[in-house]
Amino acid sequence: MRRIRQGVRGIVGALLLAALAVGIAGAPRASAQGDDNELLLLGTLSTTLDATTPQVSATFYLEESFPYSVVAYRDSGDLTTTVTVTSPSGKVAAQASPSATDETATIVEAAVAPEAGIYTVTVERVGDSSGDMTLGLLTGYAYLDVWDDFESGDPDFNLTWSSFTANSSEGDVIDGAYQMHVFEPGIWTYQSPDEDVSWSDLYIEADVEIQGQPSYYEYGFVLRLDWDAGTFYSLAISSDGDWSLYYYDGVDWVEIQPWTVSPVIDGADTSPRVAVLLTGYTFQVFFNDQYVGEVTDPEQTASEGTIGISLSTIQDQPDELTGSFDNLVVTGPLQPGDSEDQGGLEGLDPSTLFGNAEATQQGVVEPTPTAGLPFGSSATATPSGGLDLSTSTPVPEPTEGGLTGGLFIPTATP
Repeated sequence: MRRIRQGVRGIVGALLLAALAVGIAGAPRASAQGDDNELLLLGTLSTTLDATTPQVSATFYLEESFPYSVVAYRDSGDLTTTVTVTSPSGKVAAQASPSATDETATIVEAAVAPEAGIYTVTVERVGDSSGDMTLGLLTGYAYLDVWDDFESGDPDFNLTWSSFTANSSEGDVIDGAYQMHVFEPGIWTYQSPDEDVSWSDLYIEADVEIQGQPSYYEYGFVLRLDWDAGTFYSLAISSDGDWSLYYYDGVDWVEIQPWTVSPVIDGADTSPRVAVLLTGYTFQVFFNDQYVGEVTDPEQTASEGTIGISLSTIQDQPDELTGSFDNLVVTGPLQPGDSEDQGGLEGLDPSTLFGNAEATQQGVVEPTPTAGLPFGSSATATPSGGLDLSTSTPVPEPTEGGLTGGLFIPTATP
């Protein structure tokens, strides 16, 4: 199957509220505010707009350059709304009006915070319209595609992650998170979901937990993974406080962003939240919601593919590495009136829109989660998440100081 952006779309709303009520999804992101009209990231507020209450305002905290989306969705009545987001300095940061093709939702899509601080969103009814509404605040894009807590089994938001065992690494869902263990130096290991799902533009984030105090570690995401071609992007952050982007073309590693030190990345932080906003061929990286930097693939190599999580050690590393990924969130574009591949909202039942983010299955091909990438007939790893790069040469020095990163470029296909 493949996750197709059409028909049913899952914006944070009634389903999320229900999930919070029964504890099957992670809690909304904490922020710097605490009043009754505080809107948390990945949270919602519900209210009624009418002649007595023609508008409502809520506040939320954002770091500078953080991408966010605001959705005001009509739950009942003939309500149509406008949305205005005001920055901490009092300037209008974003505005939205009802779509001409669908007046049930007003959407600010993937806006960028111009400064850090407390923002105000004001939703106002249009004319004499009235009704109940839900206001949602999302990270990245406006469609909540995945919110995987690795334990609830929610079929609408969770993916399936199988265990794997390679000769130098292993992974499994343990204590409500996906844990990977790398027990050899110079090993890059990964895992992707069992489902045959695919994204083009997306925002992805996860909470990472590194166990103990290993001498070195890298963690990150695999993006636009093509199982058939064996190609993918690897976005990684290391304990040296640097980050990189490479593309694996099925044979060689292609450097897009060399290992580059960032003052935003705290290499000593063993429990960070990391995120990537991928738009076209531009990758924007975030560490604990703070903007790290961005890079564009000049070759425009891969346009879509599935996702994965990765963990790796460096050559000559004396100790093993164990790390976990949790609260994996993926959001994608949602714009009313676009082609069905972008998810039009026309004529959708409100309970369907906010109550079901189901993947659309296509074909009957059984997923093969342990097939692994085609790195040749290497006997050094079982077909799964592990890639042994021990017979390889190191990546060049970072362009902005720091130590050499731990990703290694194979001299030949393992």
